[in-house]
Amino acid sequence: MKAYSAESLVTYYNDALELESEILADSGDFRGAYDNLLRLQHSRDSLASEQLAIQLSEFYTLYEVDRLEARRQRQKIVIVMTGSLCLLLLITIAVFIVYEAVKEGAGMTVSGFIAEYRLNHSVALLSERKDISLEEVAEMSGFGAYSSFFRAFTKKFGMTPQEYKKYLK
Repeated sequence: MKAYSAESLVTYYNDALELESEILADSGDFRGAYDNLLRLQHSRDSLASEQLAIQLSEFYTLYEVDRLEARRQRQKIVIVMTGSLCLLLLITIAVFIVYEAVKEGAGMTVSGFIAEYRLNHSVALLSERKDISLEEVAEMSGFGAYSSFFRAFTKKFGMTPQEYKKYLK
């Protein structure tokens, strides 16, 4: 047995109404033909309305899917941003803890500790390597410029790097 779709049955029904209207009109039953044409028009309008309703339903479903996808994307962005902010907060706290630990342990700020470490490294370089230039010592100790090294060294040790190098000889 062959299955028929609702649309093919409606089309068959409409064709039958149209044919019946023609037969009634040909036989002189204009009132019957007119009533059939009204039923045919109503059937076609109903079919068109149903098809429109189906299309609108499909559009609404697509709209809802798009809306849900957009919401999911926004939630992902919020989660990523929240995670990033949490990470930033943790890094900030960690940096603060390190700064406080250095300050408490060394009795100076982190930048002071780094400067102290660089200067001690420069003294070790000058003591170990007699053939090294002062510019190389400054660079290897992490100073960006010789003038910064010169100022820091003179302030800490009360003599210039050249004087210290001569003192070691």
